[in-house]
Formats: sequence, C-alpha cells, structure tokens
Amino acid sequence: MEQFPYRREPLRLTVHGTVTRDGATIEDVSFAGADDAPVSAYLVLPGVQGDGAAVMYMHMLGGGMDRSQFLDEAVELAGAGIVSVHVQGQFPWDEAPHDLEHDSRLITQEVVNLRHGLDALDDRLAHSIRATAFVGHDYGAMYGALLASVDARISAAVLVAGHPHFSSWFVKYWELGDTAGPAYLVGMAELDPVRYLASGRAMPLLLQFGSDDEFVSESERQEFVLAALPPKETQIYEGDHHLNAEATVDRTRWLLSRLAGR
Repeated sequence: MEQFPYRREPLRLTVHGTVTRDGATIEDVSFAGADDAPVSAYLVLPGVQGDGAAVMYMHMLGGGMDRSQFLDEAVELAGAGIVSVHVQGQFPWDEAPHDLEHDSRLITQEVVNLRHGLDALDDRLAHSIRATAFVGHDYGAMYGALLASVDARISAAVLVAGHPHFSSWFVKYWELGDTAGPAYLVGMAELDPVRYLASGRAMPLLLQFGSDDEFVSESERQEFVLAALPPKETQIYEGDHHLNAEATVDRTRWLLSRLAGR
C-alpha cells in the first residue's frame, strides 16, 4: 500500500490576490487538500524566464511564523527564474496533538496536503516543472523528510533544525500525560522523520542546525544527521533554533547550485 496516498484530481486552485515584489509576482492562493479541506499557500512566480526549476517551502511553528517565512528567499530565487510554493501548515499549527489515532491521521493528512501543493505548482506552471527542491524548518523539515521519501517529484532538500521524532515535541510541549504511554510512542515511531530519512530515496540533502538550539539537542541532531542517506551536507551555525543570516545565504547558494547550475 502506498504511503501517504492521495488521488490526483483536477485541481481547484483559487487566487485570492497578487502583489509584486522585486519583479516577482506573489499569488495568495488556496487549493483542496486532504479530505477536500482548503489549504492556503503562496505561489511565487518569476518575472524572468526560467527553465522549470521550483522549490516547495514549509515554515516552522512558533515565533509568529507562517507560510510567509521564506518569501524573501523565494523572491531572490525568482530572480534566477525559480518558482516556488509556500504551503501553510495545519498540524500542529492549528490543532493540538491529542492521541495516537488523531495525531497519526493528521500527520498523514499534512503530507497529503503537501503532495497536493506539488500538484498546484505543477498545474499552475502548465506541467513544465523540471526539478523541485524542498525547504523546511522545524516541523517543516520533519514533514519534508516524510514527503521527500515518498514523492519522486522532490529531487533535493534543505532540512533546517528538524527533530528526529514527532512524539518528542508533542509530549514535551503539549503535556499529553497518560495519553502518551508506550502504545502512543510505539505507534508514533512509525511516522518518525528519521525512519523515513533512513529508508527513503537518496537525494542531495543540506542539513542545517543551530549550535545553541534549545529545541534540538546535540544527540537529537546527531540522530537526525546519521539517519539521512548520502549524499548529504551538514552545517552547524552559531545561533539558536532560528539559525542566522549565514545559514540563509548558504541555503540560497545551495539551491541555486542544484536548480540553476550556479
């Protein structure tokens, strides 16, 4: 049985508004995701001709971050003709972890939403996408590990400050108490990002971490890195969970080298 299965149907993409920034057009859109529920996203379209390169971005949780987190980076890439889609996360952004059935179902739905986001990108660009990279931070990185392992449209990924286990953050920050017993931990382990990193498809990976990350310990960082299949690069930056400006520069350069041959 296919993992994180979805059925591709004619996409119902709605454009709610557009703005221009430094020659790029940013479309505020929505599309039907898992169970036909609406998913918000941004599409960033270059003002210059590209060659079919694209990036999917997924933001972190907390700090006021949402689908706009990576827009500045995406506008810079648009100058090289690279398009991008920025999907708004729903779980655990909008709904708190609760129990095994609930949490595993919503993680699955989140990955399906991302797969539909790739459909939106493909359809909007008239099926001219040549290669798509993924960039995710925090929970975005964890979902990226799952998505990249099962969807062959992702050809490279930058995973920023990802944690090896969903259950660790769920239990710690939502204080699940008795619901997080042995059965919960065993069941949630089936969806561990490190499980998918270790058993998924090999592709170029850039793994970025902060040296003083209060949410990802050194041992958790090592577990994440060791699980990832080569080819992979690991960079550790001075800073906390948000990393620093150097990480942004390196991430953009890495994407350009793989998508635009620069």
